[in-house]
Amino acid sequence: MDFLLLATNLALLTYIIGVIVLALPIPYKGIRKWGILLIVDALSAMVLISIYGALLYMGDFILNLLGYSWDSFFSWLIVRTGALIAVFGGLSYVSSILRNVHYFLVTSPLNLAITYVSLALSALKLIYFLSVVIYSLREKLMLLGLILYSIPFRIGKGVGAFLIAASIIMYVGFPLLPAFIAFLNTNVRTPSLGFTTVTLHVIDSAYNSVPYPIVLMYKEESDEPAARILGDFRGKVMIGDGKDVIPENTTLIINVEFMGYVYVPSPSRIYTKELSGVSDIKLVIENLIYANGLSIIFDRENVYVRLESYHGDIVNASVIVLGSDGSLTLVRYSYVDIAFIIVDGNEAFCSWYDIKWYDLTLKECRL
Repeated sequence: MDFLLLATNLALLTYIIGVIVLALPIPYKGIRKWGILLIVDALSAMVLISIYGALLYMGDFILNLLGYSWDSFFSWLIVRTGALIAVFGGLSYVSSILRNVHYFLVTSPLNLAITYVSLALSALKLIYFLSVVIYSLREKLMLLGLILYSIPFRIGKGVGAFLIAASIIMYVGFPLLPAFIAFLNTNVRTPSLGFTTVTLHVIDSAYNSVPYPIVLMYKEESDEPAARILGDFRGKVMIGDGKDVIPENTTLIINVEFMGYVYVPSPSRIYTKELSGVSDIKLVIENLIYANGLSIIFDRENVYVRLESYHGDIVNASVIVLGSDGSLTLVRYSYVDIAFIIVDGNEAFCSWYDIKWYDLTLKECRL
Protein backbone atom coordinates (compact mmCIF):
# COMPACT_ATOMS: atom_id res chain seq x y z
CA MET A 1 0.00 0.00 0.00
CA ASP A 2 1.21 3.49 -0.87
CA PHE A 3 1.02 5.25 2.50
CA LEU A 4 1.67 8.63 0.91
CA LEU A 5 -1.36 8.13 -1.34
CA LEU A 6 -3.42 7.09 1.70
CA ALA A 7 -2.41 10.29 3.52
CA THR A 8 -3.35 12.30 0.41
CA ASN A 9 -6.80 10.66 0.21
CA LEU A 10 -7.41 11.32 3.90
CA ALA A 11 -6.45 14.97 3.41
CA LEU A 12 -8.87 15.22 0.46
CA LEU A 13 -11.57 13.57 2.56
CA THR A 14 -10.96 16.12 5.31
CA TYR A 15 -11.19 18.95 2.79
CA ILE A 16 -14.45 17.64 1.30
CA ILE A 17 -16.00 17.19 4.74
CA GLY A 18 -14.94 20.74 5.62
CA VAL A 19 -16.55 22.14 2.46
CA ILE A 20 -19.76 20.18 3.11
CA VAL A 21 -19.93 21.33 6.73
CA LEU A 22 -19.28 24.93 5.65
CA ALA A 23 -22.05 24.72 3.03
CA LEU A 24 -24.69 23.31 5.37
CA PRO A 25 -27.68 25.65 5.81
CA ILE A 26 -27.35 25.58 9.57
CA PRO A 27 -27.06 28.98 11.25
CA TYR A 28 -24.71 27.86 14.03
CA LYS A 29 -21.24 29.42 14.14
CA GLY A 30 -19.78 26.40 15.93
CA ILE A 31 -20.57 24.07 13.03
CA ARG A 32 -19.34 26.57 10.41
CA LYS A 33 -16.16 27.00 12.48
CA TRP A 34 -15.52 23.27 12.25
CA GLY A 35 -15.82 23.51 8.48
CA ILE A 36 -13.11 26.17 8.34
CA LEU A 37 -10.84 24.15 10.67
CA LEU A 38 -11.22 21.02 8.54
CA ILE A 39 -10.35 22.93 5.37
CA VAL A 40 -7.25 24.46 7.01
CA ASP A 41 -6.18 21.06 8.35
CA ALA A 42 -6.60 19.50 4.92
CA LEU A 43 -4.54 22.23 3.24
CA SER A 44 -1.76 21.99 5.84
CA ALA A 45 -1.72 18.19 5.47
CA MET A 46 -1.46 18.52 1.68
CA VAL A 47 1.48 20.92 2.09
CA LEU A 48 3.28 18.46 4.36
CA ILE A 49 2.59 15.58 1.98
CA SER A 50 3.88 17.56 -0.98
CA ILE A 51 7.17 18.39 0.78
CA TYR A 52 7.64 14.86 2.20
CA GLY A 53 10.88 14.37 0.29
CA ALA A 54 12.17 17.77 1.39
CA LEU A 55 11.41 16.95 5.03
CA LEU A 56 13.47 13.77 4.75
CA TYR A 57 16.32 15.62 3.09
CA MET A 58 16.24 18.40 5.69
CA GLY A 59 17.76 16.21 8.41
CA ASP A 60 20.71 15.10 6.27
CA PHE A 61 21.23 18.67 5.06
CA ILE A 62 21.43 20.05 8.61
CA LEU A 63 23.85 17.29 9.71
CA ASN A 64 26.10 17.90 6.68
CA LEU A 65 25.96 21.63 7.34
CA LEU A 66 27.09 21.12 10.96
CA GLY A 67 29.67 18.49 10.09
CA TYR A 68 28.18 15.56 12.02
CA SER A 69 27.08 12.10 10.95
CA TRP A 70 25.34 9.02 12.28
CA ASP A 71 28.47 6.92 11.79
CA SER A 72 30.48 9.09 14.18
CA PHE A 73 27.60 9.03 16.68
CA PHE A 74 27.42 5.23 16.69
CA SER A 75 31.21 5.04 17.05
CA TRP A 76 31.05 7.40 20.03
CA LEU A 77 28.24 5.35 21.56
CA ILE A 78 30.10 2.04 21.11
CA VAL A 79 33.29 3.41 22.70
CA ARG A 80 31.41 4.76 25.75
CA THR A 81 29.43 1.56 26.14
CA GLY A 82 32.56 -0.58 25.94
CA ALA A 83 34.35 1.58 28.52
CA LEU A 84 31.41 1.39 30.93
CA ILE A 85 31.13 -2.38 30.49
CA ALA A 86 34.85 -2.73 31.28
CA VAL A 87 34.52 -0.50 34.36
CA PHE A 88 31.41 -2.37 35.51
CA GLY A 89 33.14 -5.73 35.13
CA GLY A 90 36.26 -4.55 36.95
CA LEU A 91 34.33 -3.03 39.86
CA SER A 92 32.14 -6.12 40.17
CA TYR A 93 35.21 -8.37 40.25
CA VAL A 94 36.99 -6.25 42.89
CA SER A 95 33.80 -6.02 44.95
CA SER A 96 33.33 -9.79 44.90
CA ILE A 97 36.92 -10.31 46.11
CA LEU A 98 36.65 -7.76 48.91
CA ARG A 99 33.27 -9.11 49.98
CA ASN A 100 34.87 -12.45 50.64
CA VAL A 101 37.24 -10.86 53.17
CA HIS A 102 34.49 -8.67 54.68
CA TYR A 103 35.96 -5.29 53.78
CA PHE A 104 32.65 -3.49 54.34
CA LEU A 105 34.08 0.04 54.29
CA VAL A 106 35.61 -0.62 50.88
CA THR A 107 32.76 -2.57 49.29
CA SER A 108 30.11 0.01 50.23
CA PRO A 109 31.53 2.78 48.01
CA LEU A 110 32.32 0.18 45.36
CA ASN A 111 28.68 -0.95 45.36
CA LEU A 112 27.60 2.68 45.04
CA ALA A 113 29.97 3.13 42.09
CA ILE A 114 28.63 -0.08 40.50
CA THR A 115 25.09 1.29 40.85
CA TYR A 116 26.03 4.54 39.10
CA VAL A 117 27.83 2.69 36.30
CA SER A 118 24.82 0.38 35.89
CA LEU A 119 22.50 3.40 35.61
CA ALA A 120 24.81 4.95 33.01
CA LEU A 121 24.78 1.69 31.04
CA SER A 122 20.97 1.61 31.17
CA ALA A 123 20.85 5.18 29.89
CA LEU A 124 23.19 4.31 27.01
CA LYS A 125 21.05 1.27 26.17
CA LEU A 126 17.95 3.48 26.01
CA ILE A 127 19.77 6.01 23.83
CA TYR A 128 20.97 3.21 21.55
CA PHE A 129 17.47 1.75 21.22
CA LEU A 130 15.84 5.11 20.42
CA SER A 131 18.60 6.11 18.01
CA VAL A 132 18.34 2.81 16.10
CA VAL A 133 14.54 3.25 15.86
CA ILE A 134 14.88 6.80 14.54
CA TYR A 135 17.72 5.95 12.16
CA SER A 136 16.13 2.85 10.62
CA LEU A 137 12.43 3.77 10.74
CA ARG A 138 12.54 7.51 10.09
CA GLU A 139 10.69 7.36 6.77
CA LYS A 140 7.98 5.06 8.13
CA LEU A 141 7.53 7.23 11.23
CA MET A 142 7.10 10.32 9.09
CA LEU A 143 4.60 8.53 6.82
CA LEU A 144 2.65 7.35 9.84
CA GLY A 145 2.69 10.90 11.17
CA LEU A 146 1.35 12.25 7.86
CA ILE A 147 -1.45 9.66 7.86
CA LEU A 148 -2.47 10.45 11.43
CA TYR A 149 -2.20 14.19 10.73
CA SER A 150 -4.58 13.85 7.75
CA ILE A 151 -7.40 12.01 9.55
CA PRO A 152 -10.56 14.15 9.65
CA PHE A 153 -11.76 15.97 12.77
CA ARG A 154 -8.22 16.17 14.20
CA ILE A 155 -8.44 12.67 15.66
CA GLY A 156 -4.73 11.99 15.19
CA LYS A 157 -3.36 15.43 14.47
CA GLY A 158 -1.39 15.79 17.72
CA VAL A 159 0.25 12.37 17.49
CA GLY A 160 0.93 12.83 13.80
CA ALA A 161 2.61 16.20 14.35
CA PHE A 162 4.76 14.64 17.09
CA LEU A 163 5.90 11.79 14.83
CA ILE A 164 6.72 14.20 11.99
CA ALA A 165 8.68 16.49 14.31
CA ALA A 166 10.44 13.56 16.05
CA SER A 167 11.56 12.06 12.74
CA ILE A 168 13.30 15.36 11.92
CA ILE A 169 14.46 16.69 15.30
CA MET A 170 15.62 13.39 16.78
CA TYR A 171 17.30 12.43 13.50
CA VAL A 172 19.38 15.59 13.79
CA GLY A 173 19.62 15.60 17.59
CA PHE A 174 21.16 12.18 18.25
CA PRO A 175 24.35 12.79 16.19
CA LEU A 176 24.73 16.12 18.02
CA LEU A 177 24.64 14.41 21.44
CA PRO A 178 28.45 13.98 21.76
CA ALA A 179 29.00 17.67 21.06
CA PHE A 180 26.28 18.62 23.56
CA ILE A 181 27.84 16.48 26.31
CA ALA A 182 31.29 17.93 25.55
CA PHE A 183 29.80 21.42 25.80
CA LEU A 184 28.27 20.61 29.19
CA ASN A 185 31.54 19.18 30.50
CA THR A 186 33.44 22.35 29.63
CA ASN A 187 30.82 24.65 31.16
CA VAL A 188 30.03 22.93 34.46
CA ARG A 189 31.34 25.01 37.32
CA THR A 190 31.97 23.76 40.81
CA PRO A 191 31.12 26.03 43.74
CA SER A 192 34.11 27.93 45.05
CA LEU A 193 34.69 27.69 48.77
CA GLY A 194 37.28 30.42 48.93
CA PHE A 195 40.20 28.02 49.58
CA THR A 196 42.08 25.28 47.80
CA THR A 197 41.56 21.58 48.24
CA VAL A 198 42.65 20.37 51.67
CA THR A 199 43.79 16.83 52.49
CA LEU A 200 43.07 15.48 55.97
CA HIS A 201 45.59 12.75 56.82
CA VAL A 202 44.52 10.49 59.69
CA ILE A 203 47.51 8.95 61.52
CA ASP A 204 48.03 7.15 64.83
CA SER A 205 50.37 8.13 67.69
CA ALA A 206 53.31 6.47 65.90
CA TYR A 207 52.51 8.45 62.72
CA ASN A 208 51.28 5.36 60.87
CA SER A 209 48.49 5.94 58.38
CA VAL A 210 45.06 4.74 59.52
CA PRO A 211 43.41 3.10 56.48
CA TYR A 212 39.80 3.82 55.57
CA PRO A 213 38.90 6.06 58.50
CA ILE A 214 35.49 7.71 58.72
CA VAL A 215 35.89 11.43 59.42
CA LEU A 216 32.89 12.96 61.18
CA MET A 217 32.46 16.73 60.94
CA TYR A 218 30.15 18.52 63.36
CA LYS A 219 29.07 22.11 63.53
CA GLU A 220 29.25 23.80 66.89
CA GLU A 221 26.26 23.09 69.19
CA SER A 222 25.17 20.17 67.00
CA ASP A 223 25.09 16.49 67.92
CA GLU A 224 24.48 15.27 64.37
CA PRO A 225 27.43 15.18 61.95
CA ALA A 226 27.21 17.68 59.11
CA ALA A 227 29.44 15.44 57.02
CA ARG A 228 30.59 11.83 57.16
CA ILE A 229 33.49 11.12 54.78
CA LEU A 230 35.27 7.83 54.17
CA GLY A 231 39.03 8.09 53.71
CA ASP A 232 41.19 6.01 51.39
CA PHE A 233 43.67 3.24 52.19
CA ARG A 234 46.32 5.85 53.03
CA GLY A 235 44.05 7.46 55.62
CA LYS A 236 43.50 10.56 53.49
CA VAL A 237 40.26 12.51 53.12
CA MET A 238 39.86 15.25 50.52
CA ILE A 239 37.74 18.32 51.27
CA GLY A 240 37.43 21.62 49.48
CA ASP A 241 36.85 22.75 45.90
CA GLY A 242 35.17 20.10 43.81
CA LYS A 243 34.92 17.67 46.73
CA ASP A 244 32.70 18.75 49.60
CA VAL A 245 30.69 21.95 49.96
CA ILE A 246 31.79 23.43 53.29
CA PRO A 247 30.56 26.90 54.26
CA GLU A 248 33.12 29.60 54.85
CA ASN A 249 33.82 31.12 58.26
CA THR A 250 32.69 27.98 60.06
CA THR A 251 34.22 26.01 62.90
CA LEU A 252 34.11 22.27 62.32
CA ILE A 253 34.55 19.81 65.17
CA ILE A 254 36.33 16.67 63.98
CA ASN A 255 35.93 13.10 65.20
CA VAL A 256 37.36 9.98 63.62
CA GLU A 257 35.55 6.66 63.62
CA PHE A 258 37.68 3.57 63.13
CA MET A 259 37.20 -0.11 63.94
CA GLY A 260 34.24 0.40 66.24
CA TYR A 261 35.63 3.33 68.23
CA VAL A 262 35.25 7.10 67.89
CA TYR A 263 38.37 9.16 68.56
CA VAL A 264 39.03 12.85 69.11
CA PRO A 265 42.09 13.67 67.00
CA SER A 266 44.54 16.49 67.37
CA PRO A 267 43.63 19.03 66.14
CA SER A 268 39.95 18.44 66.82
CA ARG A 269 38.73 21.77 65.39
CA ILE A 270 39.11 23.19 61.91
CA TYR A 271 38.44 26.86 61.23
CA THR A 272 37.51 27.09 57.58
CA LYS A 273 38.42 30.78 57.35
CA GLU A 274 42.04 29.83 58.15
CA LEU A 275 42.30 27.16 55.44
CA SER A 276 43.47 29.53 52.74
CA GLY A 277 46.85 28.31 51.52
CA VAL A 278 46.66 25.11 53.58
CA SER A 279 46.98 21.89 51.59
CA ASP A 280 47.45 19.19 54.24
CA ILE A 281 46.28 18.74 57.84
CA LYS A 282 47.43 15.78 59.94
CA LEU A 283 44.80 14.42 62.31
CA VAL A 284 46.73 12.55 65.01
CA ILE A 285 44.90 9.95 67.11
CA GLU A 286 47.13 10.05 70.17
CA ASN A 287 45.67 7.01 71.94
CA LEU A 288 45.83 4.60 69.00
CA ILE A 289 48.46 2.36 67.44
CA TYR A 290 47.46 0.57 64.24
CA ALA A 291 49.22 -1.89 61.94
CA ASN A 292 48.11 -4.65 59.62
CA GLY A 293 44.54 -5.02 60.88
CA LEU A 294 45.30 -4.62 64.62
CA SER A 295 44.34 -1.55 66.67
CA ILE A 296 45.75 -0.98 70.15
CA ILE A 297 43.77 1.61 72.08
CA PHE A 298 45.16 2.94 75.35
CA ASP A 299 44.39 5.66 77.87
CA ARG A 300 47.52 5.24 79.98
CA GLU A 301 49.97 8.09 79.98
CA ASN A 302 53.04 5.85 79.94
CA VAL A 303 52.47 3.16 77.34
CA TYR A 304 54.86 2.10 74.64
CA VAL A 305 53.62 -0.19 71.90
CA ARG A 306 55.85 -1.96 69.43
CA LEU A 307 54.73 -4.36 66.72
CA GLU A 308 57.65 -6.75 66.48
CA SER A 309 56.76 -8.21 63.10
CA TYR A 310 53.86 -9.10 60.90
CA HIS A 311 53.70 -11.46 57.96
CA GLY A 312 50.53 -11.49 55.93
CA ASP A 313 47.67 -11.55 58.42
CA ILE A 314 49.76 -12.72 61.42
CA VAL A 315 50.84 -10.00 63.86
CA ASN A 316 53.31 -10.24 66.74
CA ALA A 317 52.52 -7.47 69.24
CA SER A 318 54.74 -6.28 72.06
CA VAL A 319 53.27 -3.84 74.60
CA ILE A 320 55.42 -2.18 77.27
CA VAL A 321 53.40 -0.58 80.06
CA LEU A 322 55.29 1.95 82.14
CA GLY A 323 52.29 3.19 84.11
CA SER A 324 49.85 1.23 86.21
CA ASP A 325 46.66 3.22 85.72
CA GLY A 326 44.26 3.05 82.81
CA SER A 327 43.23 0.38 80.36
CA LEU A 328 44.50 -1.24 77.21
CA THR A 329 42.21 -2.53 74.43
CA LEU A 330 43.08 -4.55 71.37
CA VAL A 331 40.75 -4.69 68.36
CA ARG A 332 41.46 -6.74 65.27
CA TYR A 333 39.71 -7.81 62.12
CA SER A 334 38.34 -11.34 62.29
CA TYR A 335 40.79 -12.55 59.65
CA VAL A 336 43.86 -11.26 61.54
CA ASP A 337 45.71 -13.72 63.82
CA ILE A 338 47.75 -12.55 66.82
CA ALA A 339 50.79 -14.76 67.32
CA PHE A 340 51.57 -13.46 70.81
CA ILE A 341 51.26 -10.37 73.04
CA ILE A 342 54.00 -9.44 75.48
CA VAL A 343 53.20 -6.96 78.26
CA ASP A 344 56.14 -5.84 80.45
CA GLY A 345 58.16 -8.82 79.32
CA ASN A 346 55.46 -11.39 80.08
CA GLU A 347 53.23 -13.03 77.54
CA ALA A 348 49.61 -11.98 78.00
CA PHE A 349 46.57 -14.02 77.06
CA CYS A 350 43.46 -12.39 75.58
CA SER A 351 39.84 -13.40 75.72
CA TRP A 352 38.50 -12.20 72.40
CA TYR A 353 34.90 -11.05 72.11
CA ASP A 354 32.92 -10.21 68.99
CA ILE A 355 31.88 -6.61 68.44
CA LYS A 356 29.88 -5.21 65.50
CA TRP A 357 30.93 -2.21 63.45
CA TYR A 358 28.43 -1.57 60.70
CA ASP A 359 28.35 -4.93 58.88
CA LEU A 360 31.80 -5.99 60.08
CA THR A 361 32.45 -8.40 62.92
CA LEU A 362 35.59 -7.42 64.88
CA LYS A 363 37.44 -9.12 67.73
CA GLU A 364 38.07 -7.16 70.93
CA CYS A 365 40.28 -7.91 73.95
CA ARG A 366 40.72 -5.76 77.07
CA LEU A 367 43.91 -6.02 79.12
